[in-house]
Parts: sequence; C-alpha cells; structure tokens
Amino acid sequence: MARQYVSMDTVRFLLNQVHPISDLFQYEKYRDYSSEDVEMLLSAAKDLADQHYFPHFTSMDQHGVQYENGEVTTPPELGEIIRATAEGGWIGGCDKPEHGGM
Repeated sequence: MARQYVSMDTVRFLLNQVHPISDLFQYEKYRDYSSEDVEMLLSAAKDLADQHYFPHFTSMDQHGVQYENGEVTTPPELGEIIRATAEGGWIGGCDKPEHGGM
C-alpha cells in the first residue's frame, strides 16, 4: 500500500499560486474567510482522510460494490467512512451557514 496518497504541498500550491483562493475573499459570500480558515479546513480534511478513508482504499478496491438479486452491497468500511464524514460535519458543508453549512 502506498504511504502517501496526496501531496499537501501540491494542494497548497494549487490553491495559493495557480488558483489563488484568497481572491475569493473579496466577494460577499466569502468575506468572512481567511487563508488561516482555508488551512484549518485542509488540515481537518487531511486528518479525516488519513484516519477514515485512506486505510480502507485498498480493501474497498479489491472487494468493490456487489449487485446480486436486486440488492446492492457495499464494503462494510464504507459505513465507517460515511459516519465519520457526517460526524465531522462534512455532509452538507456547502449549504448556507443558516442551514448547517460552512
């Protein structure tokens, strides 16, 4: 299994140099955000992926999703991933803050 699945240096380079995310902060919708907020979000996303996504990728790829007799069966690890994602507040994060989004 690979030890590294994403280069955070590359992600930061893309978000800061290639597609400057800070340009968004001039708009009303993003005015309350800062580069520090983006860094916190990236760190939290990486932690979630390290703990709950990455450890299961190989197993999930090997077993995959099954469809038999009209039923879909997913790898059991998927439940853990979805629970951790929901508990972390990531589902619905793109909703407006007044509706529970970020």
